[in-house]
Amino acid sequence: MKISHLSLIALSVVVFNSQSSHAQNAGIYINDVSGFPIRPATTDEISGTNYLNKDWQLGSVTVKNGKTYKNMLVKLNLLDQKFIFKGDKGETMGFVEPVTQVILDATILNTNPVVLRNGFTNSDVKPTDYLEVMTEGNILLLKKTTVVVKEVKEYSSAVTEKSYVNKSSYYTAEKDKPLRTLSLNKKDIVNALVGHAKEIEQYINDNKVNFKKDEDLTKLVNYYNSL
Repeated sequence: MKISHLSLIALSVVVFNSQSSHAQNAGIYINDVSGFPIRPATTDEISGTNYLNKDWQLGSVTVKNGKTYKNMLVKLNLLDQKFIFKGDKGETMGFVEPVTQVILDATILNTNPVVLRNGFTNSDVKPTDYLEVMTEGNILLLKKTTVVVKEVKEYSSAVTEKSYVNKSSYYTAEKDKPLRTLSLNKKDIVNALVGHAKEIEQYINDNKVNFKKDEDLTKLVNYYNSL
């Protein structure tokens, strides 16, 4: 069967419009999510973003009563550790019910879903802080991202430039044990992964683990959990 050039163009337009419609309305499936409209604070004088991700991201949201809402467009404000979502009319909304977990869908940059969960605590982590759960298993590898405002004033300039700067902290969590702050060096990581020091040392040497890379850390702890 022959398809004319015009037919192919028409078909492409239909497919494009369908994808665009899905992207624009991805947050429409909020059903009975309780929310309230909010107006994000204006931070035009500060470069960068105070959100974990600048753009809205698709994800599944679980609230305190255990109910999960899928296909929501969400953002995490790192300043107040609160999620916001886009309503079905495009308005910015806050959650009425406390959010306990958000799973962000995989993207081109993050090929795996990102799990953000609260309820952890230690001296520098509050129960309401959202930590990225990098591994599941006997030991959880957790990452907390915070943001601070950095001020720079060039010599002989009257203008102070402000920018948001992210900082990452890492932790391990075990059942019935307090959250442990993790320093990204071989000694501290081996001490945190107790019971298999010989195997962990061998894995680190064989795989030339870079402790500053999230991917290498995740693979290392996943290996430990498989032993």
